[in-house]
Amino acid sequence: MTINKAGFSLLELLVVILIIGILAAIALSHYRLAVAKSRFETLKNLTHEIVNSQYRYYIIHDEYAEKVTDLDMDFPVGEISDDEKKITFDWGECHIYSRTYNKARDNYCHHNAGVTYGIYIGNERASDDGKGCNTSCDNKLYNYICKQISQRESPSYTSGDDKKICYYRY
Repeated sequence: MTINKAGFSLLELLVVILIIGILAAIALSHYRLAVAKSRFETLKNLTHEIVNSQYRYYIIHDEYAEKVTDLDMDFPVGEISDDEKKITFDWGECHIYSRTYNKARDNYCHHNAGVTYGIYIGNERASDDGKGCNTSCDNKLYNYICKQISQRESPSYTSGDDKKICYYRY
């Protein structure tokens, strides 16, 4: 009597499934990082567009724009707030925040995934101008991206009691 061994053993199948699972876990972490970087680049590019438009507005009017509707740029389709200082998209929002004590403007975009990128211009003290990335201190993925962008190992400062926010200025 001959035994026909035409299939795989249970152990061989389990080893193959284990290897596929490990490869999938590695691929998923790289995919999440790529998606997060893509979201951040969207924020960064749009914020840079707003700032460039702010500089053009300043050249003509000798002041920075206070409303997104004053800027000479085409925003992606979104809803403009009643005060015209914010535009909301399905993925997040962009703001122009006016400082009350000088001509400065904080221009920033926030993604619903939990990261914000801002560029601060027009401060009387040049040391107040700059760029920043901030996210929840608990959000390891975006903290990693903010650290890469700002080239800082730790946040410039943190704020908040319940939900700590890590700010990376550069």
